[in-house]
Amino acid sequence: MHNLHHESELELGRFGEFLLKSRIVPEKYAPYYVAWVRKFLSRVPGREGVTLDDRINIFLENLSPNVEAWQLDQAEKAVRLYFLRHRGRIFTIYKVGDTIGLLKL
Repeated sequence: MHNLHHESELELGRFGEFLLKSRIVPEKYAPYYVAWVRKFLSRVPGREGVTLDDRINIFLENLSPNVEAWQLDQAEKAVRLYFLRHRGRIFTIYKVGDTIGLLKL
């Protein structure tokens, strides 16, 4: 279990580096994106037959009573970016001004 936690933290560190190097999000927001993914990974374990979209929806439903709408949006984008970068999901990323969008292909 300890090794799994350590590996998850290393992977999250790589994700944070990716966010900074790619400039997909402003530097000041990168720690929040990493924190959302950390919460997602600890609260919504993968199960056979449950899609990533279903897992994200469960996560967002659990968060929604406690956070603002913009935080839900940020959390969803963070998780989708994480899986795009580290798990090979296919999305296209677009950025218009300060708005980041993800389109599922």
